[in-house]
Amino acid sequence: MLYTVFTSEDTTDFPIPTAMTSGDHIEHLQDVQFSVEDVMSLLSNLLIDITRGNDELSPCLLFELKDYIAYPLHLLFCRSLDVGVVPEDWKCASITPVFKKGHRNKAENYRPVNLMSHVCIL
Repeated sequence: MLYTVFTSEDTTDFPIPTAMTSGDHIEHLQDVQFSVEDVMSLLSNLLIDITRGNDELSPCLLFELKDYIAYPLHLLFCRSLDVGVVPEDWKCASITPVFKKGHRNKAENYRPVNLMSHVCIL
């Protein structure tokens, strides 16, 4: 019997998104407020013993450099909200199957783990 880790989804029931003009999404993002201290707090609470994201930046490195990168990251996040664009690298993820239990040759004995950039999930 052939096993696969992919599923077949029913795509007939997807909602149809409403069309937005180029400036509509920016108006909604202007209400989002955060400070350099907020970014510093998130960097300080990173779990440093987990694996690197798909950008190969270690959370330990981000934690150790938090005093130096909090302000530049704040500027980057603010700019992203101002223009309504997220960097393409932050939209990418690596999916890795991790073995759970049972026979290693059966797909259902694996679970997917999503590895994303730690910067984008702050």
